[in-house]
Amino acid sequence: MLELSESAIAKYEEGQRSPDLNTLIKIAKFFDVSTDYLLGLTNIPKPEMDLSPELKQLLAIALRMPEDKLNLLIKLLERLF
Repeated sequence: MLELSESAIAKYEEGQRSPDLNTLIKIAKFFDVSTDYLLGLTNIPKPEMDLSPELKQLLAIALRMPEDKLNLLIKLLERLF
């Protein structure tokens, strides 16, 4: 599908080599994620364009939270609704 050798993939994973732009796009399409996500520029695998400003704000806050506090917030929200 991706037409990549096992050694090329291993080098990408180990940071010994970087894929060219076309390969990066193919990998992103294969895994259904953005190229920004693959490059480590975002923690969001696939940005949602339909989010309201309020949800975008909530997501931005949640992404900065430590995991334990995020889990607590989730539990609180589940109890509220």
